[in-house]
Amino acid sequence: MRAAALAAALLCAAGPARADLSFVQVTQAQSSAGADGLFGKTWVEVRGRKMRLVSGYARKMPAKGGAPDPRRRVQILDAAARTRTVIDPARRAYAVGALGPPDYGHGLETALKRGAPARRIVRHEFKLTKRPGTRTLLGAECERWQLTLTLRLLSLNGREEAARMDQSLWVAPLSGDMAKSLMELIAFDNAYREAAGGELSPLDHERYQVREAAAYLEVPEAELAKVVGQVRERLRELPSYPAASSVSWWRDEGPTVRPSEPAPTPKAERRPAPKPRLVKRMSKPSFRVLDWRREERRINGMYERTRTEFGEFPLGGLDGGAEKPRLAYQARPVYPRFEEELRAILKELISAVEAEEAAQARARGPFFEVYAELHGLENTATVSEAHFTPPAKYRKIDAPRP
Repeated sequence: MRAAALAAALLCAAGPARADLSFVQVTQAQSSAGADGLFGKTWVEVRGRKMRLVSGYARKMPAKGGAPDPRRRVQILDAAARTRTVIDPARRAYAVGALGPPDYGHGLETALKRGAPARRIVRHEFKLTKRPGTRTLLGAECERWQLTLTLRLLSLNGREEAARMDQSLWVAPLSGDMAKSLMELIAFDNAYREAAGGELSPLDHERYQVREAAAYLEVPEAELAKVVGQVRERLRELPSYPAASSVSWWRDEGPTVRPSEPAPTPKAERRPAPKPRLVKRMSKPSFRVLDWRREERRINGMYERTRTEFGEFPLGGLDGGAEKPRLAYQARPVYPRFEEELRAILKELISAVEAEEAAQARARGPFFEVYAELHGLENTATVSEAHFTPPAKYRKIDAPRP
């Protein structure tokens, strides 16, 4: 970022840097069908060159037995000492290892079952532009910027394919009461990357997508991680820190096949329409908007008609008069008529759903999306130094091998 130089000048002029930042990062991710989703929150505290992350997240995977339980991670990153301390509250233990990528849990590459990489990245290019429009985030008007990453992939059979990543960023201004907080956060990011040897920052939500995007594109994860790292280098050209970011991954699946117009044919014998299923089998969860209120009113009207034909009439008043004789129910075959009308409604609904599914299949869309947003960074806070040390009663264990 061009703001890195401004941050260094401001921090040097203000004396030794000791940030007191406390905020929340919310991240959501999902595939194009709304499945395989992730939702997570990370509570972040920064003091000097230390960062404490308390992250909780849950994934929804297509596996038998339901989705796994939400997981929680507590990590302390020390850029000066170049260490990462992982705290396990369930085991009341902690482990200290070398500074490296924070652990946000397992990715979707296993659930996707894509197998070995079938393509490799041969070249890529970036484009960063300012777009019109603003959003109010962190109590300030944030500008919109757009970064486009174009990838050229080479498959095993020699066929060249294309993929693209679009990233919309809302950049907070370096002015007002939030300016110092942004400067401190930029300074910590720079110190972390220098200590970790160019690794992504703990707040770079691209970590959530490298494994998933690599699995969808069927490319080596290391190749895509290197390219995404270069994306972060290009974002240093932004005038300030992004308060929110929306990422969409696209891939080239060939030209969209659309049915041709049928040629006029002579009239043939019409076959009876197939009997619609009462329950629509759904392969994947999806989001649709149906006018259930209209259908509810139609069903209520059908009920009123059949109730009247059965002969159910309103009773007399409450004046205690003589009881009027009740008419016997007339045996009319009205239930088959009710069932026939109900099946007609279900047939219309199923046809509407199938038509929408066909339209979604024809439309091009991203295969993976990630959205991240910061909350609470505009507020000043006092962070205790005790938050950056493991609890006294926790036992130390060996760090897992990378």
